[in-house]
Amino acid sequence: MCVIVAKYFPGIGWAGAKNRDRKYIPELDFIESEENGVDRMMMHDLITGYKEGINSHGISILNTSLDVDSDEPDVEAGKTAASPDGKIIAEALLQNTVEDAVKLLIKYKLVGCTIVFDQETCYLIEASDEDGTAPYRYKFRQIPKNNLVARTNHGIWLPWASFQRNAKDPQERRDRLSSEARLLQAKFVVKNAEKPQDLVDGLCQIFVDD
Repeated sequence: MCVIVAKYFPGIGWAGAKNRDRKYIPELDFIESEENGVDRMMMHDLITGYKEGINSHGISILNTSLDVDSDEPDVEAGKTAASPDGKIIAEALLQNTVEDAVKLLIKYKLVGCTIVFDQETCYLIEASDEDGTAPYRYKFRQIPKNNLVARTNHGIWLPWASFQRNAKDPQERRDRLSSEARLLQAKFVVKNAEKPQDLVDGLCQIFVDD
């Protein structure tokens, strides 16, 4: 389960951070590439093929899933994957503006909660297709500089998306409570951050000892 946050710091601009927590042990590297005059630096999960990162226009993309288990069964079976979400994000990082990146992510139906930002502009997208069983639905907004961004693994603008408190499955109910608790912690971290490094350090804090 993942956490993404973003905050505007006067004199610095928008900064984002992510805590990526999966059930499997990832193998990560970083890819630096140039295409169509745009340089990209991307975190690359060698097991699932997932990618996200930043480009030479200063556009950054961070995503947290609303379908957390979508690639983990294959991983548990010892298979590797070419993440469709990773491919979409990598293509969006070839765009020249934040707005063009947002349009491409929606065009190719990226699901989950996604922050797309550069130094002065930040958008948040929330999208889901209920594990591919329903039409793709999304909402997106430009985030004012005096607001903060924090998302975990349940829908806020799309409250029916992902884990539900009233689910019949006890594990899903526990996952929802976990997601809500992590969101409260993330909001606390972002609100109190005085510099970008505080976002990273805050997400690494241990809030409980159990």
